[in-house]
Amino acid sequence: MTTAVSEEVSPRPYRWDLDVLRIMAILGVLAIHIFGLILGEEQLRGTSTWYFGLIIDLGSTWCVPVFVMISGALLLDPRAHVGGPGIFLRKRALRLVPALVVWHLVYLLLV
Repeated sequence: MTTAVSEEVSPRPYRWDLDVLRIMAILGVLAIHIFGLILGEEQLRGTSTWYFGLIIDLGSTWCVPVFVMISGALLLDPRAHVGGPGIFLRKRALRLVPALVVWHLVYLLLV
């Protein structure tokens, strides 16, 4: 008889495909930020550099939704919810709140 405990102990198979998607999405986010600067320059509007930046920028718009979908796919794992919603949310808060506070302080103090 299979129990929930035995399913919890079994190791999760590693997802290389999600890592490849993450790397591609990171490169896409970098492209959006870098080429977005080119698109914001009025002097470059209409030049071949501007059109190249536009093509790269538009070709990178898929990357942000991919990050959201990867996060959702990883959070759907039943083992993430074994302890109940309180433990699940506490673990996420311990990872996200410090980064949220630090980056807000960086932007407020340095930018």
